[in-house]
Amino acid sequence: MAMVSCTWAGPWTNIIGATASTYIINPVTAADTGRYYRVIVAAQGNIGLPGCQYISPGTRLMGLSLSLAPTSATKNKK
Repeated sequence: MAMVSCTWAGPWTNIIGATASTYIINPVTAADTGRYYRVIVAAQGNIGLPGCQYISPGTRLMGLSLSLAPTSATKNKK
């Protein structure tokens, strides 16, 4: 199970459908960057038992601004 938060301290929200061993954000948008993501793992059938879970620390997703295509260009103008 994967979770997301706007701060490292929470509150954390489950990401609907994020129950596989990988989670892909495609495409990544500006709203996704700066958020924190973490996972909860447990043996099959034990995800609802707090004593049987491991909750990872939150990891912040950082992104760079997208580059913009030039609107005009000149080559060797003299």
